[in-house]
Amino acid sequence: MVYKPSMKYYLHFLCLFFFFSCSVNTPSVSSLSYKRITVELDNGQRTERLSLFLRFRDEDGSNEYESMTLTQKNMQLYWHITRNLTSFFKTDYDDKYSLLVGTNKIAHPQGKIPLGDYELQVSDMQGNRVVRLFSINDESKLSPLDAKLTIENGKWRVQVYDEKNYNYFYLLLLGADRQPVFLKTLSITENTAIEEPIETLKKDWPDARYLQLCAENAVRTKGYLARPIEFK
Repeated sequence: MVYKPSMKYYLHFLCLFFFFSCSVNTPSVSSLSYKRITVELDNGQRTERLSLFLRFRDEDGSNEYESMTLTQKNMQLYWHITRNLTSFFKTDYDDKYSLLVGTNKIAHPQGKIPLGDYELQVSDMQGNRVVRLFSINDESKLSPLDAKLTIENGKWRVQVYDEKNYNYFYLLLLGADRQPVFLKTLSITENTAIEEPIETLKKDWPDARYLQLCAENAVRTKGYLARPIEFK
């Protein structure tokens, strides 16, 4: 007598195969960075925004990221940041399963980011979620940046003058859509300058079209984003 598996058996096998072939790994979140930043607008004015970035890692692949929802718990104010509104870029610390995700564009209708407790929910494409909590408690004001980025004679140059509010400086490479491509740490302090050929950046990051000078204070709770400069 020959045993013939029933249709019910095949359906059960297919269901198990489908289940185990789907995403089963819950993503992890590390290196959560949040800070209020002063942003230079194209019209020369300055405004305050919240910068929120995290290292998203998923063993099913870094492309599994879906969205994040930020809630100001005291006011029940929330921002839902979908995938197409999120910036993605790699650093020297990321492998094939991780990348930095986030945005510099979280704004409040009245211009200032409110103080209080915040909840961040990060979701992947399978509906898995990770929750992180943080607080913003100190008052802030729009502080100018006593440093300058210039592009001349095929070189970019950053000059830091008598800067007292910010201690760490970065060069942010942006694509044609002004989304971040790579973040370069600058070894520079007040009353010094650094410069390099543009061609070096273009060779390593051919999709970059803009450079943007960034800065952070000593405890990395406040930042500054200068106006992007286009290069060719």
